Amino acid sequence: MYLLRLQCLVNNQPLLLKQVVVYLLDGVTPASLFHPITNQPISNVLKTDASGFISFKIVALNTLTFRTLVGLTLSPSAYTLYDTSNPLPAPTVETEITLPCAEMVVEGYAVKVNALNQLERCSAFNATHLNTLIGLAKQTGNIGNVIAVAEDEYMTNTSWAWQPDKPVFLGTGGTLTQSLIGVVFVQQVGVALTPTKIVIRISQPIKRA
Repeated sequence: MYLLRLQCLVNNQPLLLKQVVVYLLDGVTPASLFHPITNQPISNVLKTDASGFISFKIVALNTLTFRTLVGLTLSPSAYTLYDTSNPLPAPTVETEITLPCAEMVVEGYAVKVNALNQLERCSAFNATHLNTLIGLAKQTGNIGNVIAVAEDEYMTNTSWAWQPDKPVFLGTGGTLTQSLIGVVFVQQVGVALTPTKIVIRISQPIKRA
């Protein structure tokens, strides 16, 4: 399978933290997508990250399109996501996301962006935080401090004590966990490589009944 990380663009502008639906060339036939880590089939409805990217695996390199999804309404037009008929442009260089803290955030904590474009701790124990996780804090910051956010990379933290080769999930108050006891929704953040190192791979959250 092929691992793709593609940016969703409309009028050359990235769609940030938006729901999109991935189709084949005709803009009607749903694309068969697979989880980038587990290789399990996933929905063709994905949410872009804070830079407008989506990640998935696909069996064959076909031309792909996407439509935006707002509520239950699809955009009337389909936009090109991956075109096999033309050479791909140079990879998009992502600028590091840096935002001010709305509250104290500890290095390695999971964060979301509030209405004022500030970072807050994200929690899987709070139903209103569903679909809001953007990444992990790369530094500790107090209120007003500008810090960087890791979205799709390796991260090491000496305070962690993970069980290697097991998934890491969003916990409470920005913390991460390998236990799902008490969570309102299941949000995988990545996979533990060693007791102190993970690879960040944020998946679509699953709301518990």
